Parts: sequence; structure tokens; C-alpha cells
Amino acid sequence: MSPVLPPMLHVTNSTGLGDYFSMNDFLFNTDWNPILCFNPSAQSSWIAFVQKIHSVIDMFVPTYRVPRSSNVVRHSKPACPKEVKMF
Repeated sequence: MSPVLPPMLHVTNSTGLGDYFSMNDFLFNTDWNPILCFNPSAQSSWIAFVQKIHSVIDMFVPTYRVPRSSNVVRHSKPACPKEVKMF
């Protein structure tokens, strides 16, 4: 469960600092049979798999808090591109 944060903070993963060797070992040593047996449909198996991956990311990839600036719009593009005049 994620901690409750003040509205001006955004939590993001620091993917460059992740311990991917330990993540690989953890996933390699996971017993996948119970996940597949207790989730017989494709949808429930997929949901269980994604939950497992997210929990592994939470364990091995550190997070940090980034303050949000309310007056800065990032990566904004116009809704419609400007018309190009041919002549």
C-alpha cells in the first residue's frame, strides 16, 4: 500500500538505481505454479502476474518524491497543429 502524500508531491521510480540482478534472482526463484493454479482464467492470471511484478519493482527499485509545480505545464502541445500556408 502506498503512503498518503501531500498533494504537491509526486512519487516516481529511480530506475537507474534499481537492483536488477536481485530482481532477476527473486523472479527466477518464484514458484509460479500457485499463481497459475489459483488463477485459472487468463485475466485473473494476468492480474496476479502484474501484481507480482509491481511488488518486485517496489522491493528492488527505489523511489523518490518530486515536488509538483502548479504553474508549470510540461510537455504541452497545441491541441491542433497550426495550419501551413502553401502560398
